[in-house]
Parts: sequence; C-alpha cells; structure tokens
Amino acid sequence: MKKVLFIEILSLLFVAQFATAQGVPSLLSANEAAAFNKTLTQVASGTESIRAHFTQHKSIPMLKNKMISKGVFVYRREDKIAFLYSDPVDYHMIINGNKLRVVSQGSDRTLDLKNNPVMREVRGLITASFLGRVSQGGSSYSVEYFSLPGRVIVIVTPFNKQLLSVIKKISITFDSGSAQIERLHIEEGSGGYTEYIFSNQERNIVLSDEIFRVN
Repeated sequence: MKKVLFIEILSLLFVAQFATAQGVPSLLSANEAAAFNKTLTQVASGTESIRAHFTQHKSIPMLKNKMISKGVFVYRREDKIAFLYSDPVDYHMIINGNKLRVVSQGSDRTLDLKNNPVMREVRGLITASFLGRVSQGGSSYSVEYFSLPGRVIVIVTPFNKQLLSVIKKISITFDSGSAQIERLHIEEGSGGYTEYIFSNQERNIVLSDEIFRVN
C-alpha cells in the first residue's frame, strides 16, 4: 500500500523519448544552463500562483494500454500543490507543507510527511520543479540540461537509493522563452511512467485557501 501511495505522489510532479521529428536534443553548456536557471529563478520569483489544465498518461508494466486522466493543477507559493482529477473519476491529491491529503471515492485521509525521508524528497522535487530550483539539489540528485527548438529539457536523477526504487528519473520540459512547464515525465522504479502535459496556464491568480486544506 505504501509503495502504491508513493507512486501516486510521484504522479504530482511532473523521460520523454527524445528522438522526435524536432531532432535529437543537444546538451547545454554550463554557461547556457546557468543562463536558463537565471531565467527560471526570475520567473519563479514573480510567480505567486499557477492554475493549469493537465492530461496525465500513465503506463504500468502489467497493463497493455495507457491510462489517461484529466484535471486541474494548482500551485501557490511556497509549498502548496494540488492535482484535482476530474476525468475519468474525481481524485484529489494535495500537498501543503508537511501534510499530504488524498481524497478519493468517499475516502479522505491526511498523512504527515515530516518523519518520512522518501516522502520529504518527493515533496522537495515537486516544489523544486515548480519554483525553478532544480539546480539547487546539491548532492541529492544530478541535473542535466538539453535543448530542442523552443524548449529546454531538464533531466533530474536522484542519488538516494530508497528514492530510486520509486523514481528513476524525472524529465521536465520548459518553454525556452517563457520558462513555463509544458510537460513532466516521471520514469518509475517499477518500470512504468507517469507523464503530465500542461495547458491553459494562468499565473498570479487568486486561489481559495480551501483548495489546499489538509485537515
């Protein structure tokens, strides 16, 4: 049950197959990566909130077909994140500080992440992705930067062995001009993956406290 929950949490965040018609991605130089990180930091510093629609594609090794879900993603500075699924079923996952709330099919439960190191790492990766802080992971994970026309792809690989059993790699695709997240792809330790594609993004809008309520 705990491992299943870990995988579901990882679905909050957000490695694409790069051999596309756009060409093979090229590795950014250290100076190019630093320049992009500066842009990310500037955009993040001016972002108080985000709301976006998402489509999730989830692949599980034992299943032949991918599962597709849709919903709304919301974020509010500094550590409030929620994925509000509406299709095919209502399912809410909310992180507010050290608390995780899961609402599904009549069940409503809240977990404390404070005493779970793997959960804390997951929360940290999620927050870092949306605050443009993936380069500040220190010794926790490696970060590589690649470019495609109009896009920058950031590949994050955890070093923590416990976390690697759940997350093998995360790919975050940004628009190179606006630095907005377009796609989040999580390669899971189980051999499956979860991918989010974001659209209709709105920034710095008023979001109700009720969205992020965890108790």
